[in-house]
Amino acid sequence: CQLSLKDGHYANAENASRHGDKALCIQVHGDASFAGQGIIPETFQLGNLPNYSVGGSIHLVTNNQIGYTTPQHLARSSRYCTDFAKVVNCPIIHVNGQCPAEIAQAAQLASEYRDLFRKDVVVDLVCFRKHGHNELDDPTFTQPSMYKKVQEHYKQESPLDEGLNERIRLFRNTLEEQYSIADKYQPQ
Repeated sequence: CQLSLKDGHYANAENASRHGDKALCIQVHGDASFAGQGIIPETFQLGNLPNYSVGGSIHLVTNNQIGYTTPQHLARSSRYCTDFAKVVNCPIIHVNGQCPAEIAQAAQLASEYRDLFRKDVVVDLVCFRKHGHNELDDPTFTQPSMYKKVQEHYKQESPLDEGLNERIRLFRNTLEEQYSIADKYQPQ
């Protein structure tokens, strides 16, 4: 996008575009970094100042509720990692991270809010890490209660239907076939 002095807060003409019309700022955060890093509160405080605003940002917070193996009640003073966004009256949409339809609806709502009011909005994806912080971490040591529930949750899931398994197998076969002939491809 090309910005000029006719855009945003610098605009003099009535037909100039508003700040945020030509670009959409989406910021992705983890729960521990969102609540614990000083740069995030600082940018929230500057976000609505003339000549600093980008017309609102959509903040997507992947809230796995453990923040590098630290339980939330030991990592911050508030219930939610996104609570400090309330300092600038930023709306926060909490959504179940395991429900794609609800995530899409929350993202749509956030986009519409940002477009209408030109202010930041937060989507808090409340979820968990299936295998802990990383592949070497055993979350059952640091979060035994939570990961007992996670394991029970996955035991309760119903197996994939046979039709879906067959489609996955066919898709993987197609990928393997294409990969095997990729080195022979010659562009025209």
